[in-house]
Amino acid sequence: MNSTDLIVAIIIGIVAFVIGLAFGAMPGRTALMTDQQNRLQQWIGVGFIVVVFVLMYAHLDISSWTAILGALVGFAIAKIPPVRGLLLARFAILRPKTKTPGENRPAPTTPRKRQKSKKRRNTTKHHRK
Repeated sequence: MNSTDLIVAIIIGIVAFVIGLAFGAMPGRTALMTDQQNRLQQWIGVGFIVVVFVLMYAHLDISSWTAILGALVGFAIAKIPPVRGLLLARFAILRPKTKTPGENRPAPTTPRKRQKSKKRRNTTKHHRK
């Protein structure tokens, strides 16, 4: 491994870490994402996978593993609540979609089960003679 491979691995690892932070801080459900976040997540995700495959094809194994591990570590760190709160406060693009006052809540897709009322049971025992 020469110095060029090491420099490429470090740069790829840092970029992958930042991508992992962004993915971890964004909302997990598509319903909470803005259109911009949805498009950004798709483009960055596809780009990341293409870069990893190119690194594998170029036989830069250290760089490809650094990219994968950097993204996973960034994602895991972004899921820590204080870190996620800091990222959401600092970068507006990562914040979940806010409801507008006129937006209605969507109807549930499955009917909810009715809860049974708890009736008081008779605790006295009747004995036969």
